[in-house]
Amino acid sequence: MTEGRHAQGTTTRPRSQGEQLTDMINGLRDTLTARGLTVNQRRQRNYVLLEVRQSAVPMAVDYQHRLDGFANFAGLTQDVVFYADPERPGCYAWHLLWGEGLRGEGEPSLQRICPAEDTEQAAQMLERLLRLQPERGPTSTS
Repeated sequence: MTEGRHAQGTTTRPRSQGEQLTDMINGLRDTLTARGLTVNQRRQRNYVLLEVRQSAVPMAVDYQHRLDGFANFAGLTQDVVFYADPERPGCYAWHLLWGEGLRGEGEPSLQRICPAEDTEQAAQMLERLLRLQPERGPTSTS
């Protein structure tokens, strides 16, 4: 890390690892919010979990008198975890949390998305999952 210099010649302290990690978490949260998704953050002992939800989907109360069978649907959600990167020891990555264990069907599992520094790639993956957008392939030139 390098020290920064102010115009008057004073130096600023290097940013701590904790500050850098907080910036990565805030960066993904802010990017997702800017894309119209709702993000709730929870800190656990060993990781940070972001619950990402489609905020454009009407809540259950909006469906009660219009769509039978959808009264409890409040939009898709996906949990993403800021946790140790198995591919880069000592670094962090974004992981999708698949909740089989949360429903009593086994242990929860993590699927690595990308390095924690790449908030844009993580945001694109989550947006595709929650908006059910297919991956874009090459466009035809004909």
